[in-house]
Amino acid sequence: MKHQILILNLLISAPHSQVFTFSQKSSVNFQMFLRLIQGTVFVVMIAGVVLLVVLTDVSVGDLFASFLAILPTGWGILSVSIFPL
Repeated sequence: MKHQILILNLLISAPHSQVFTFSQKSSVNFQMFLRLIQGTVFVVMIAGVVLLVVLTDVSVGDLFASFLAILPTGWGILSVSIFPL
């Protein structure tokens, strides 16, 4: 009975609901804000990788091998490079 009431409530209120939208100016400002956040995250990640290479024994080759390991074909490339025939 509770499910039927919930479904009935959704059917009645759905046509009266309005989709939330931005005005064009607000949309542009929101996109600029998201790009600022994306740029900041990118710079922080690059700085973290540089610090990782400089301050630890991790080499650029290790980072490349780690990157290949997360790719679907990375395991095959690592296997061929580690265990040559």
